[in-house]
Amino acid sequence: MKTLTNFTKERGIVLFMALFLSTTLGDKMSLHPSVYVYNGEKYVAQGELYSGMIGENLANYEYFPLPGLQAQAGNFQLRISNESNGLQYADMAQLLVVQHPQNKEVIMDQRGKAHLIGKAQKPSSVTSSNGSDLSLATGAKDDQVFAFDNEEFSRNAVILKFKKPERTERGKLILRAQSSEWMARIVNSYYRKFGKDFPNWLQEQNALSSPERLQGMRDNDLPLSVYLKRDGEWELLEYFVATTPLQARDLVVPLNLMTIKDPELELKVETGFKFWELDYAAMDFTPNGQVTTTFIQPNSAMDQDKKNALALLADADLKYVVLKKTGDFIELLYPESALTNGGGANTFFLYTKGYSEMNIRFEGAPEVNELKKLKEPGALSEYSKTEYLKNKAEGKVSSM
Repeated sequence: MKTLTNFTKERGIVLFMALFLSTTLGDKMSLHPSVYVYNGEKYVAQGELYSGMIGENLANYEYFPLPGLQAQAGNFQLRISNESNGLQYADMAQLLVVQHPQNKEVIMDQRGKAHLIGKAQKPSSVTSSNGSDLSLATGAKDDQVFAFDNEEFSRNAVILKFKKPERTERGKLILRAQSSEWMARIVNSYYRKFGKDFPNWLQEQNALSSPERLQGMRDNDLPLSVYLKRDGEWELLEYFVATTPLQARDLVVPLNLMTIKDPELELKVETGFKFWELDYAAMDFTPNGQVTTTFIQPNSAMDQDKKNALALLADADLKYVVLKKTGDFIELLYPESALTNGGGANTFFLYTKGYSEMNIRFEGAPEVNELKKLKEPGALSEYSKTEYLKNKAEGKVSSM
């Protein structure tokens, strides 16, 4: 007879380790650290760091946008704060400044390349898996979203078509999207099935390699995956692990179009049932142009007890600042004098690396039979659809 430990290690079992869970179970508090900028009078929330980075084996670099950042008294001032019942680890925190032309927007891709957005082109066609027109839901950044909730399918997709200018070799797909609160509820339900054995399962996940855990996520359709149709076949270009359900993020996917001869591009954006929400989709074919990037080290890093943590945050060296409890924080200052005046505009990002850990316990025996049903690839997405339809039939959907 297989133990709980053994069957959770089989290929295909859900290994995602709540990569998308940006709210704790039951109290809506964040699992991840919040970042704030100081505007001269008060700290203003910018969002959450390390979404999807649960456990050290998933610690990764992040380029977090700081649209509200302005210098105050010669410094840029930030705060990273623990507002949960979990532990949060910060390995590095540098200020990235991208200098660019005034009439351009900057989005960082997942590999740290800055992309200039100048003339965003709407798709000539945007449809869901069942062929429904989604142009109204995805035509503007207005929080009117498509929730990947066609009830005929457990895996849902958006098909985008764009007219490709002649002799165009590069493109940039622009998306505004976020992980959904519904997905966090499904993860919550999954966790509870482990009962009192949840800490043991958690320990097993932390012992896996990063590629194993990421593959487990993909097996269960958790990421937002982007494909390009090339020579009649879907080619995976990129997948996004997670954002917080509390805030949409601008995402960019660079495209190599050198071998695409068709005058029309076809792309697919796909995820599991109701796991993401898509607010906007467009394409920019303009060249990236010239940008200047500057990385600024903090000149001060003080925690809530006025202890100096500057040496721990200078570089990614696996020496972490640990925010152990609710109310712990790090206050960071970056010198404005480190900026060079090259003209144009500045866009700011927090270039950081870190992860979070959960501190959650459940009662009762594990629901082994239920967990076994979820071990096959794609089973979590099917479970999500089944739960949604059940809640809909019971009249509970409007409260979600």
